Amino acid sequence: AISIVVLAAAVLVSLPVFNWRLVQLKDDFSSMQKGQLTRSIGSRLVMWEEGFEAFLEKPWFGHGYNLRTKTVREDVIRRTGDEPGSHLHNGFVTDLTGNGLAGIATHLAVLLSPLLILRGRDFSADIRIQRHAAAVVVVTYVITDMTNLTFGHDILDCWFVFFLAVIASLRINLNASGPKH
Repeated sequence: AISIVVLAAAVLVSLPVFNWRLVQLKDDFSSMQKGQLTRSIGSRLVMWEEGFEAFLEKPWFGHGYNLRTKTVREDVIRRTGDEPGSHLHNGFVTDLTGNGLAGIATHLAVLLSPLLILRGRDFSADIRIQRHAAAVVVVTYVITDMTNLTFGHDILDCWFVFFLAVIASLRINLNASGPKH
């Protein structure tokens, strides 16, 4: 019930931004039909496409972390009129471009680590709460990774590590206290 209330509050708080992004998306699609890809979402789509094409050139280990945007810079500028910046606005595409399949494997392992910590057959109330918390952390990061708000922005990296540590410490404390009767 608490999770539903928190989720509902988060949705209500984010509705104005979401609505603004929908209007911008409609404008971007209209611009894209005219061959113009200079707005936020259109530029992101170009970066993702160019990044994925660059990944296909070097799929195993990518072009290198420091070359992930340099590799696509000219094509992105040609298509959008603007530089991609330090990342490709999608954590998965950025990781594929810079680090290839090896990088995306480690990226996914980090994202799944909270769920791995809590695996098992224990279905007690405490463990269920921890599993729900872990799921919220993972889902939040997967969603924000789609727009590259994680793993490159220090505050969210710290948030992820902090909640992972909290979930892990709760698990350790429960195991140390022994079974409950």
